[in-house]
Amino acid sequence: MYDLKEIVFLVIAAVVTSFFLSAVFPTLALTSEFGVTFLLMLIIFFIFTAAQKLVAYGLDADSKVKLMTFNQYGFRSNERMGFDFPVWLILPLVLFFITAGKFVWTSILNFQPEALKTRVGRKFAELTEVDVAKIAMAGPLALLVFGLIMRAVGFNSYATICVLTAFLALLPIGNGTKIFAGMRITSVFLMVLGLGILILMHLTNVVSTIVIALIIAVAFIITYYALWEK
Repeated sequence: MYDLKEIVFLVIAAVVTSFFLSAVFPTLALTSEFGVTFLLMLIIFFIFTAAQKLVAYGLDADSKVKLMTFNQYGFRSNERMGFDFPVWLILPLVLFFITAGKFVWTSILNFQPEALKTRVGRKFAELTEVDVAKIAMAGPLALLVFGLIMRAVGFNSYATICVLTAFLALLPIGNGTKIFAGMRITSVFLMVLGLGILILMHLTNVVSTIVIALIIAVAFIITYYALWEK
């Protein structure tokens, strides 16, 4: 399921985020040791990418794990840099210093969708924007579920990191851009849902968190549709 290059990317992502998290949360039980933090982040990134690969497989495709980068600086196809700008490192570093070490950007993975030969029999041989959006949203949704499970069993610090990573991956930066491009309404709904869960999860129980966050997200999306999309 994972090739060597993808495994290297997962390890790099876990090392980078663990470094910053260890600095931000040095007293939290689950993040006091760099090695423990590294293993926990590796689990998060594995769940994130495995969910995307499973959905991709169901669409006769594959999602190749990559670090979040960009090389397009304009709208024209020839407006590209000669290298991939390392957003996966620069963004967490900049935000870490801007917030004086109080915030860590943990969503630094992206993916490259690839249609498999078995997709030839489908109506569209190439992946559509909706297909790519489905793959992209699988990772954050899996982490939201996993984070709520961790909250339910009492691993509150780890649950926060899970849900934070999921929410950041839903924003239209990197992974979230693919969701927004293919399923805009769904993307906005999931962003509000993720933010609601992130805020509410430590204020009430898991069931109440889900219910209230869903109500807020539905109300917001109805308003959004009525004002901007209709």
